Amino acid sequence: MYRQILILPKYRKFQHVLPHDELREYELHTVTYGVNCAPYLALRVLKIIASTDCDGFDRVRNALEYQTYVDDICDGADTIPDVLKLQSDLISVLGKSGLELKKWASNTPAVLQAVYQPPIAWAHL
Repeated sequence: MYRQILILPKYRKFQHVLPHDELREYELHTVTYGVNCAPYLALRVLKIIASTDCDGFDRVRNALEYQTYVDDICDGADTIPDVLKLQSDLISVLGKSGLELKKWASNTPAVLQAVYQPPIAWAHL
């Protein structure tokens, strides 16, 4: 998730990396994995998305605000159609901010199939 969150250009000057095996300097444009503030920044981004991009998506808002631990969203539903709707809505809302969801887990194959096997209409694009 950290590599999907861009840092504002004015703060990038504070994110320089000097590799130990070469004389080069790199400026990171995304949240840096391993620094103390990275989990906070990730959760903060999700909270902002929940407050600004979830109109009409109450289940997504709830998942982002209350069912998230660092970069894992741990939520579900009582029926397969409900969880497929939540899954689709999460992908849609977070996709608008450039965040791609990965690492899906479920005890129901239909839920995983919906993510890992795109609909046939997409296969010809």
